[in-house]
Amino acid sequence: ISENPSDYKNDLWQKVIGVYDYQALGAAADFISVMSYDDPSSTGAVAPYPWLLKVITFSLQHIAPEKISLGIPLYYWKWDDATGKRVGIGGNEGIDNVFKVRNVRVTYSTIDKAPALHYWSNAKSYTLWYENARSVQEKIALVANNKLRGVSLWTLGLEVPSVFTALK
Repeated sequence: ISENPSDYKNDLWQKVIGVYDYQALGAAADFISVMSYDDPSSTGAVAPYPWLLKVITFSLQHIAPEKISLGIPLYYWKWDDATGKRVGIGGNEGIDNVFKVRNVRVTYSTIDKAPALHYWSNAKSYTLWYENARSVQEKIALVANNKLRGVSLWTLGLEVPSVFTALK
């Protein structure tokens, strides 16, 4: 989202992000899949919409739009609501299991443009943020609005089935 190391917590600039020279990569590559997921500041969605906007804005400063493929996560993050800590990562199988054995309330954040499952297990409250057709359609609209090359999906096999309706 920037070239300022202090914009990234947990030394992410020094450990991972600072190694990438977007200008040089953009000049040399036919297309670049920008990993826009795993917002390091998120306490909810894997790739909240405001984060995606920052990623796209920064990327477009250095890379031609027709070379950018926006990375979309197809996995979930599970949060312990009491501690605010992420306690799990998974895919559709885990989501299906929650629906089978728990009383689930589904919400959709119009800010993060992502769905969430809310449920109780062993007297503890959990929230599971994931992607579905609606959220993927929102991200595909970002691609179209910014005239990007397309999307890259991480990782196939973890998605909920409705995602495929958004991709048609």
